[in-house]
Amino acid sequence: GGGGEGELLEKMRRIQIVNDWMQQSASQLTYHGIHELHAEMQEDQLCVFFRNNHFSTMMKHRRELFTLCTDLGYLDKINLVWERLADVSGENSSFFDGDFNPYNHSAEQRAATGTPVVTADSVASALANIGNLPAKAATAVGEAVGAVGDVVTGVPVRGPDGEALR
Repeated sequence: GGGGEGELLEKMRRIQIVNDWMQQSASQLTYHGIHELHAEMQEDQLCVFFRNNHFSTMMKHRRELFTLCTDLGYLDKINLVWERLADVSGENSSFFDGDFNPYNHSAEQRAATGTPVVTADSVASALANIGNLPAKAATAVGEAVGAVGDVVTGVPVRGPDGEALR
């Protein structure tokens, strides 16, 4: 009877709610999540961020959220270090150099010579230049980038002392 039909309609309604939520949060990020990150993170705090089935380094700086650009698609962008996380879709994101100045693509194209290489040293150096960031945190991020570099390229990334980072 009627109870079975009512239960079926309720299940269908719940399925639709879940499907709607999955469509709205396909990138594994919601506006509520961005709000919580802003509320919970302290200025110049680093954290590990998971989005689109990918771990990345995130930092709150100047009351904005930034993720470290580690995608291989950015390998030839020598001075591109950070991406500002502005919204769920990425439509309003923008890129910055290691000092959090807006990334200037045309200036980098004019200055580029040879094949640029992103190293753990350059990332650690950029992070160490941030006012309140402890050196240990910068080294830890550099080592994390080095470990990812090993996995992606098969070539060990060298730390400040010249030894391969693991």
